[in-house]
Amino acid sequence: MSADALIGDDLTPDARRVVLELASCEDDFRPYIRTVAADLDMPVENLRRILRKLSDDGFVTYGPVRDTDEGRPAGSSYWLTEAGIRLRERLAHG
Repeated sequence: MSADALIGDDLTPDARRVVLELASCEDDFRPYIRTVAADLDMPVENLRRILRKLSDDGFVTYGPVRDTDEGRPAGSSYWLTEAGIRLRERLAHG
């Protein structure tokens, strides 16, 4: 079994749900964590803890969200890195 196949095996069920829910770095729309928490029916503090761990592991990053109409900064949020996208694909396909 390759090392890539083992990536993410230590994720909790809640962390797996978060990875499957988050937008990728190429997506125009990156939902705020309160929206993600509501969509997952998860307390915001629990989601923040999971996102910090996923960030430490290189699966998510944090940065500005742009207003899609005018391109101005509209806040900040988390989204999947390239490693996170690969992990999401792996989780989605079993």
